[in-house]
Amino acid sequence: MTPLAASPQDAAVVGASARCRNCDADFSSFSEKPKFCPNCGQDTHEHPPTVGEFLHEFILHYVALEGKLWRTLGLLFFRPGELTVAYLRGIKGQYVPPLRIYLTASILFFLVVKFFGAGSLFRNNLDAEPAAVTQPVVAAQVLDELQRALPADSPATPAIDSAKKGISVGAAKPQGVFVDGMTKADLQRPAIDVLRCDLGVNACNKLRAYLAQRYEGQTVAQMGAHVKEKMFSLAPYAMFCFLPVFALLMKIFYRGRGMYYGEHLVYAFHVHAFGFFMLLVLAFVPESVSGALAFWGAAYFWLAMRRVYGGRWWATTLRYMTISVVYPILLALLISAVLLAAIFL
Repeated sequence: MTPLAASPQDAAVVGASARCRNCDADFSSFSEKPKFCPNCGQDTHEHPPTVGEFLHEFILHYVALEGKLWRTLGLLFFRPGELTVAYLRGIKGQYVPPLRIYLTASILFFLVVKFFGAGSLFRNNLDAEPAAVTQPVVAAQVLDELQRALPADSPATPAIDSAKKGISVGAAKPQGVFVDGMTKADLQRPAIDVLRCDLGVNACNKLRAYLAQRYEGQTVAQMGAHVKEKMFSLAPYAMFCFLPVFALLMKIFYRGRGMYYGEHLVYAFHVHAFGFFMLLVLAFVPESVSGALAFWGAAYFWLAMRRVYGGRWWATTLRYMTISVVYPILLALLISAVLLAAIFL
């Protein structure tokens, strides 16, 4: 489209600001200053945006007009696997991209947990409601939630029980480093007192010396608060790095499908986004409702696998059960790694 020629009066109106501040494109050939630069697309408003303009743009552009968010969440919540199938078929413009919806769910989850708590999801705090535990409380509670979500006879139960028994780092003996059970009175003890070493275990003594320097003058409660805050800071990055591992796991289980690794990654983004949203809901609904929602969450992943990967129901069930064993073990290892990083960093 050829721009309209500008009269001398129009040029005077456009004035000295008749250039794009982003790419320096010339607007003098237009009869009036365009709202958006025809070269780079940046808006030509020169005044700082107001809060009202931000809200207006968000509500009208992203929610009311486009509706991408609501369409995406509708498929994500109520039609397991359909969002992934649509994306893999090339239907992308109608929905929020997989990476973006995952980041939205992840950031929202960790922000809510950090600043507002997570209701019944994490019932106890190391510095608020110190129950008698055998390892830093946050990791124990996460593992407890995983264990409650699994059937009582799940093969993953022994692995989770083992992960909950504490830190074991000893060079010569596995019991070289361990964490005492903590009561309310113990929270006021020096932080280093929470760690005991067997005689002759040099690795443990070196570790204890490092922690004594790292948490010098701090109580157990202060150390616990530091570890909890650090874990929540590291957890989003750890989970993001964990997604490619999950996608690789899916590729191994469905290696006969001829699907690209990136397609499994799209599935990983979607089901983990649903998982974060579900955890937020479970944290704040009454326990009478949480059981039904947890059942829906468990069924959701089976239905999503069946919808995305196809196959017979018994083959999907077999893979689902196997992943239900492997995934919690990998997640427990990830939590342990984050816990150690939170303690030592």
